[in-house]
Amino acid sequence: MIKDGSQGRLMIPVCLVTGYLGAGKTTFLQQLAARFRSRRIVYLINEFSEVNVDGTLIETGRGGVSVVAGGSIFCRCKVTEFVNVLRNPESSAGLESGSGAEGILIEASGTADPGVICTLLSETGLDSRYFISSIVSVVSPGSFTKLLETLPNIRAQAESAQIVLVNKTDLFSEGEIEQTETALAEINPSARLIRTVCCETDIDPFAKKVSSAPEGEYATCADPGYHSFSIRIERVIDPRELERIIGRFEDSLYRVKGFIHTAKGTVHIDYSSDGFHAAARLEPTPEPNLVPEPNLVPEPNLVPEPNLVPEPRLVPEPRLVFIIQGKAKHLESEISGRINAVNI
Repeated sequence: MIKDGSQGRLMIPVCLVTGYLGAGKTTFLQQLAARFRSRRIVYLINEFSEVNVDGTLIETGRGGVSVVAGGSIFCRCKVTEFVNVLRNPESSAGLESGSGAEGILIEASGTADPGVICTLLSETGLDSRYFISSIVSVVSPGSFTKLLETLPNIRAQAESAQIVLVNKTDLFSEGEIEQTETALAEINPSARLIRTVCCETDIDPFAKKVSSAPEGEYATCADPGYHSFSIRIERVIDPRELERIIGRFEDSLYRVKGFIHTAKGTVHIDYSSDGFHAAARLEPTPEPNLVPEPNLVPEPNLVPEPNLVPEPRLVPEPRLVFIIQGKAKHLESEISGRINAVNI
C-alpha cells in the first residue's frame, strides 16, 4: 500500500489480469492465492457467463473471492455492480469485519479493454482509494497471433501490460513461442515477457505503482460475436466421451468450462482452442474448523500457513458453461441434447 498525498490515508493496490478465453488467467490467480494465503487479498472474478465457475477454484486463506457474472465489468450494464464491489470489497468477498483489504486482484473477462479501469476509477472518485500496481496479460502461443488479426482488444491488452505471461510453453514449439514473443515485443517493447507453465512465476503484482496507465471506452452490453449458455449435466459422464462430443462443435466453440460427475468422482473440465483438459477435483474434506489428521498428506506445493484452518471443499454442481460464436447460438439445444444423452 501507499499513502495518498492529499488525504494522508493508505491506498489499496489493484492488479488487473487480462487475457483471452482459456489463456490461463484463473490459473494465475490460483498460483497467487496459494502464495498469498496469509494476506487479505480480494480476488474479483469477472465471469462472462451467468454461472460462477472460476470463483470456486480459488482458495484464498485470509483473503476472499467476489464474483461479477453475466457480462464484462467494463461494459455499461455491469459497471454499477463492479463499482459497488470496489466501494466495499471486504464485505463483497466475505472478509472478516474490520479487516481491510491489502490488495485487489481483478480477473477481467477474456475480451475486456484494460484501459477502462483507469477511466472508471477516475469517473467514480475511487482513484482516491485505489492505485493500479500492475496490469498483467496472460497469452497462449497457440492463439495470440491469430487473435491479433480479429480482436482489437487483444492488442489493447498487450499494449497496456507491464508484464506478459507467455503461458503454456510446455504445449507449443520453440518456434511458436518465439513468434508470440516477437509479436508482443513489437506491440509493447517495454513489457516484461515471462515464459510460464501453468502461470508459475514469483512476481509480486502489488510491488509497484504504474507510472502511466491507458484509457479506454466502455463496451456495449451485448457483443453479438459471442453467445453464452450453461447446461446442467443430469448423469454421470466419461470425460473421453464428453471430449468427443465437444469435438463435433469445435469450429463454433470458444470455451467450455465447469464440472461433471464421473464414475470416479468430480472432474473439472476446461476446453479452449488449446485443447481439452479434465482434472480430478478432491471430494469434500472435513467440516469447517476441523483440523486434518496428522497422517494426511498435504496437496503438492501447498504448505498450510500457520494458524490457518484448511478450507472445506464443496462438491460443485455438475454444470458446464459454453461460450460459442454468436452466429452459432442455434446449436445450444443440439449440444445440450447430445451431452445429456451420453450413456454411462
